[in-house]
Amino acid sequence: MTERSPKISIIVPVFNCERTIHDCLESLLNLDYPDYEIIIVDDGSTDNTTKICQSHKRVKVIQIPNGGPSRARNIGVKKAKGEIVAFTDGDCIVHRQWLKELQKGFSGDKIAGVGGNQISPPNETAFGKSVQETFAILGFATSYMKPYTSLTETQHNPSCNSAYQKHIFESIGGFNESLWPGEDVDLDYRLIQNGYTLIRNPEAIVRHYRPQSLSGLCSMMQRYGGATYLLLRKYGFFRPLHYIPCLLPFVLCSIIIASIYKPSLLFFSPLVLLALLLFFLGRKGFSKKSVTILFLSLVILVNWHLGFYKQPFKTDL
Repeated sequence: MTERSPKISIIVPVFNCERTIHDCLESLLNLDYPDYEIIIVDDGSTDNTTKICQSHKRVKVIQIPNGGPSRARNIGVKKAKGEIVAFTDGDCIVHRQWLKELQKGFSGDKIAGVGGNQISPPNETAFGKSVQETFAILGFATSYMKPYTSLTETQHNPSCNSAYQKHIFESIGGFNESLWPGEDVDLDYRLIQNGYTLIRNPEAIVRHYRPQSLSGLCSMMQRYGGATYLLLRKYGFFRPLHYIPCLLPFVLCSIIIASIYKPSLLFFSPLVLLALLLFFLGRKGFSKKSVTILFLSLVILVNWHLGFYKQPFKTDL
């Protein structure tokens, strides 16, 4: 990429996000960047999302039948006029310097994509902020949220905060439209396998609203777990994360078998678990917040594994 400011096309797939889409659009319209366009791909919304988007004159709105965000993003790219295509979601608010910070990462022709950081919006609920903080702590599953301080090579950027050289994105086939979530992991893996590099700039910031209820969080994590299974079946063990649900049954079986031959282990196992819990609380401080994060961590891990184990039995594979 050259030192000039290339035209960037921002593509936002939306579906029934009337609660957050106005703030999202306002942040996009106030970006500090000389040449960009905003393309909203309305994926069959049935609430007021379409109406809100169409009320903003500088926004191009494409309406399509519901087919998922991967398909919506690909359709947006086909209509994009920019050299770079940037992605965010309708439940995100972008920082004013977002595009400038993403563009900084494109320092060479082999850099296919650049992503950034996620934090909570100021008006996020207490539950949503706790979910965000828990995601940041569980860095094994969300490596793109680790506290890097400078531009760093990465293996993955989330689709709610990423940008790609358009010609490279199209040459690799774009997002896999049969995947969601996990479509961004799939895309980035294919890019790296084809010799391209991904960069993360922590100064490219989006404020991301999180699930607003426990049931919503459980559903989301089960979708993530199911997507992990599909990616594992497709590519094999290409992320450390993939080993965890495969090794867990063997660990549990080993503990059960060992307990049968040595019943005293049944007494010590809960003590070990209790010690780990106390260690966590001790590091975070014995407070309501630390207990909440511990509880949400367990919810996230349990439901992610549940989604992984349920996926092979679904009939729509």
